Amino acid sequence: MESDAQVVKTVLNGEKDAFAVLVKRYERPVRLVALNVLHEYHLACDTSQDAFVKAYQSLTALRNHDAFGPWLMKITHRCAIDCVESQKMRYWKSRHPRNWLRNQTAGLMMINCGFWLLSSNCRKPKDR
Repeated sequence: MESDAQVVKTVLNGEKDAFAVLVKRYERPVRLVALNVLHEYHLACDTSQDAFVKAYQSLTALRNHDAFGPWLMKITHRCAIDCVESQKMRYWKSRHPRNWLRNQTAGLMMINCGFWLLSSNCRKPKDR
Protein backbone atom coordinates (compact mmCIF):
# COMPACT_ATOMS: atom_id res chain seq x y z
CA MET A 1 0.00 0.00 0.00
CA GLU A 2 1.39 3.34 -1.06
CA SER A 3 1.68 6.19 1.40
CA ASP A 4 -0.26 9.40 0.92
CA ALA A 5 2.95 11.18 -0.06
CA GLN A 6 3.67 8.65 -2.81
CA VAL A 7 0.14 8.91 -4.20
CA VAL A 8 0.24 12.72 -4.12
CA LYS A 9 3.55 12.71 -5.99
CA THR A 10 2.08 10.33 -8.56
CA VAL A 11 -0.90 12.64 -9.09
CA LEU A 12 1.35 15.69 -9.37
CA ASN A 13 3.48 13.84 -11.94
CA GLY A 14 0.46 13.64 -14.24
CA GLU A 15 -1.28 10.40 -13.34
CA LYS A 16 -4.59 12.01 -12.38
CA ASP A 17 -6.43 8.71 -11.92
CA ALA A 18 -4.23 8.01 -8.88
CA PHE A 19 -6.29 10.58 -6.95
CA ALA A 20 -9.02 7.93 -6.78
CA VAL A 21 -6.80 6.04 -4.32
CA LEU A 22 -6.91 9.02 -1.96
CA VAL A 23 -10.65 9.43 -2.43
CA LYS A 24 -11.22 5.78 -1.56
CA ARG A 25 -8.90 6.03 1.44
CA TYR A 26 -10.46 9.18 2.90
CA GLU A 27 -14.07 8.95 1.74
CA ARG A 28 -15.54 7.91 5.10
CA PRO A 29 -13.45 10.18 7.37
CA VAL A 30 -14.20 13.18 5.14
CA ARG A 31 -17.92 12.43 5.18
CA LEU A 32 -17.84 12.06 8.98
CA VAL A 33 -16.15 15.45 9.41
CA ALA A 34 -18.79 17.06 7.19
CA LEU A 35 -21.59 15.19 8.96
CA ASN A 36 -20.29 16.30 12.33
CA VAL A 37 -20.70 19.94 11.26
CA LEU A 38 -23.84 19.68 9.11
CA HIS A 39 -25.89 16.96 10.86
CA GLU A 40 -27.52 16.06 7.54
CA TYR A 41 -26.32 13.12 5.46
CA HIS A 42 -27.01 14.41 1.94
CA LEU A 43 -25.46 17.81 2.60
CA ALA A 44 -22.46 16.03 4.10
CA CYS A 45 -22.08 13.93 0.93
CA ASP A 46 -22.24 17.03 -1.28
CA THR A 47 -19.78 18.85 0.94
CA SER A 48 -17.43 15.87 0.87
CA GLN A 49 -17.39 15.97 -2.91
CA ASP A 50 -16.68 19.69 -2.83
CA ALA A 51 -13.80 19.10 -0.43
CA PHE A 52 -12.23 16.47 -2.69
CA VAL A 53 -12.55 18.77 -5.71
CA LYS A 54 -10.93 21.65 -3.82
CA ALA A 55 -8.16 19.36 -2.56
CA TYR A 56 -7.47 18.11 -6.08
CA GLN A 57 -7.40 21.64 -7.48
CA SER A 58 -5.08 22.84 -4.69
CA LEU A 59 -2.82 19.81 -4.56
CA THR A 60 0.17 21.77 -5.86
CA ALA A 61 -0.12 24.07 -2.80
CA LEU A 62 0.39 21.15 -0.39
CA ARG A 63 3.96 21.50 0.85
CA ASN A 64 4.23 18.40 3.02
CA HIS A 65 2.80 15.51 1.05
CA ASP A 66 2.74 13.35 4.18
CA ALA A 67 0.21 15.76 5.69
CA PHE A 68 -2.43 15.12 3.02
CA GLY A 69 -4.94 13.62 5.49
CA PRO A 70 -5.01 16.50 8.00
CA TRP A 71 -4.92 19.01 5.14
CA LEU A 72 -7.94 17.35 3.54
CA MET A 73 -9.82 17.32 6.85
CA LYS A 74 -9.18 21.05 7.24
CA ILE A 75 -10.54 21.68 3.73
CA THR A 76 -13.57 19.53 4.53
CA HIS A 77 -14.27 21.38 7.75
CA ARG A 78 -14.04 24.73 5.96
CA CYS A 79 -16.38 23.52 3.18
CA ALA A 80 -18.89 22.34 5.80
CA ILE A 81 -18.80 25.68 7.61
CA ASP A 82 -19.28 27.47 4.28
CA CYS A 83 -22.29 25.24 3.64
CA VAL A 84 -23.80 26.13 7.02
CA GLU A 85 -23.32 29.83 6.31
CA SER A 86 -24.90 29.41 2.89
CA GLN A 87 -27.89 27.59 4.40
CA LYS A 88 -28.33 30.34 7.02
CA MET A 89 -28.24 33.04 4.36
CA ARG A 90 -30.70 31.16 2.13
CA TYR A 91 -33.08 30.74 5.08
CA TRP A 92 -32.75 34.38 6.13
CA LYS A 93 -33.36 35.66 2.58
CA SER A 94 -36.48 33.50 2.26
CA ARG A 95 -37.86 34.86 5.55
CA HIS A 96 -36.99 38.54 5.01
CA PRO A 97 -36.95 39.24 1.25
CA ARG A 98 -37.74 42.97 1.52
CA ASN A 99 -35.14 43.60 4.22
CA TRP A 100 -32.59 41.57 2.29
CA LEU A 101 -33.04 43.64 -0.87
CA ARG A 102 -33.08 46.99 0.93
CA ASN A 103 -29.99 46.24 2.99
CA GLN A 104 -28.13 44.48 0.21
CA THR A 105 -28.61 47.52 -2.01
CA ALA A 106 -27.43 49.88 0.69
CA GLY A 107 -24.51 47.62 1.49
CA LEU A 108 -25.32 47.62 5.19
CA MET A 109 -26.25 44.02 5.89
CA MET A 110 -24.16 41.75 7.99
CA ILE A 111 -25.66 38.92 9.99
CA ASN A 112 -24.06 37.78 13.20
CA CYS A 113 -25.96 35.30 15.39
CA GLY A 114 -29.37 36.67 14.40
CA PHE A 115 -28.49 40.31 15.04
CA TRP A 116 -27.97 43.07 12.55
CA LEU A 117 -24.68 44.84 12.76
CA LEU A 118 -25.23 48.28 11.26
CA SER A 119 -22.21 50.52 11.53
CA SER A 120 -21.44 50.41 15.25
CA ASN A 121 -25.05 49.96 16.43
CA CYS A 122 -26.42 46.50 17.16
CA ARG A 123 -30.14 45.88 17.16
CA LYS A 124 -32.45 42.92 16.76
CA PRO A 125 -34.48 42.61 13.57
CA LYS A 126 -38.16 43.53 13.92
CA ASP A 127 -40.48 40.63 14.56
CA ARG A 128 -43.37 40.26 12.15
